[in-house]
Amino acid sequence: MRVLVRISPLIALMGLAAAWAWKERRGILEWVAAPEQDYTTEFELGQDYGRQGADLTPIWRVALEPGYGGAAIDGDEVFVLDREVGVADTLRVFDLWSGQERWRFRYDAPGRLEFPGSRTTPAVTATHVYLLSSFGHVHCIDRASHEVTWSCRLEDFGGALPDFGWAATPLVLGEVVVLPALGAAVGLVALDVVSGREVWRTSGLGSSHSTPVVLDLLGERHVVFLSAEEQGRGQDSAVPMTVSAFAPDSGKLLWRATPSGSSVPIPPPVAVDDHRIFVTGGYGGGSTLLSIEKSGDYVVREVFHVDKGAQLHPPVVLDGYLYLLANENRNDSRVRRHLGGLVCYDLEGNELWSTGDAPYMGRGHMLRVGRHLLIQDGLSGFLRFVRAAPDGYHQVFTANAFESPPKDRRRMWAPMARAKGTVVVRGERELACILLGGKPPGN
Repeated sequence: MRVLVRISPLIALMGLAAAWAWKERRGILEWVAAPEQDYTTEFELGQDYGRQGADLTPIWRVALEPGYGGAAIDGDEVFVLDREVGVADTLRVFDLWSGQERWRFRYDAPGRLEFPGSRTTPAVTATHVYLLSSFGHVHCIDRASHEVTWSCRLEDFGGALPDFGWAATPLVLGEVVVLPALGAAVGLVALDVVSGREVWRTSGLGSSHSTPVVLDLLGERHVVFLSAEEQGRGQDSAVPMTVSAFAPDSGKLLWRATPSGSSVPIPPPVAVDDHRIFVTGGYGGGSTLLSIEKSGDYVVREVFHVDKGAQLHPPVVLDGYLYLLANENRNDSRVRRHLGGLVCYDLEGNELWSTGDAPYMGRGHMLRVGRHLLIQDGLSGFLRFVRAAPDGYHQVFTANAFESPPKDRRRMWAPMARAKGTVVVRGERELACILLGGKPPGN
């Protein structure tokens, strides 16, 4: 291991009715006519799954405008930020069990970006919803009145629009909400959750599409954020990436490191335990496991670096193994997909197995469900339920959650949301809710 940096704490973040489905043969998805019942799959799993013989037909679906922003679940409500491209954003709130829209909040947001559509996921508390738009609009919405409590623009704090727009989820942390302003002289900014007034800010951090996260490290809470001094461009135009950790109450810098390789910052960092974090990215940047120690000063060491990375979403850590969807621009062509797929690493950086192109799964999202992985294929939208194990890929079932034709399922990039025995998945143009365990209320 090599020491990356030493910083004093004092100076110191998507009949045969006329139904169509994808069918998988030898890892290749092909377009075939299929009976409607192919949309549901019967299976049995252990108790950690929570529902025997489940029918994976969504309990509801709703249409959305094109976009990549994920949903949030709180109580019996589902929150998603929809976007009428070039015109406005709309917070849409659905009943978790029926899919009926309960209420909405709309605001003008003119402008267009490459890959148009929503980017961000709402942050929800018991009383309020916090929104960050791809153009830097910030709103705090009262859940009871559905009215604006306060609003601002990240430009108000010196922020500058990133090349692909803002893509972070607001981080609600006690009495503040932390947002990436990302201007020449400002990085993160913390606003009072009640009034929206500024509480603290950091100095400039460069560009980022990542979300600030709070991690418990060394018995302390650290706000950790990935950024780069310049914006990467093109298929494999990675740039040097910096990992910065700040004190949640003041925004004071605790430690900073620049791992081996480089990456356009999109996936947030993940804690492996109380002293190690894993960072990953696409564009040829690879992935790195970092170890943090403290004896007066913080000392950050690089445990290992691997060439494979995940472009959009973080890995899952389970029982001392890392499960990474290593799918990015450089291996997205069919002739290079064997270099991607779902990969399992041990905590010494040894690759134990990889699915390569069988299956590849695009830039989809992955959740842990008990001792299993639920993966949304980023190309087809198929859900794959996989037993997490270091001895190989064990696929339990696949299911199709979407009604849209496959030609409309090219970019299934939104993160999934899971709560109360349900998982809410988003395609480019639709939202679906699947019951993973138990029964809905009244059944």
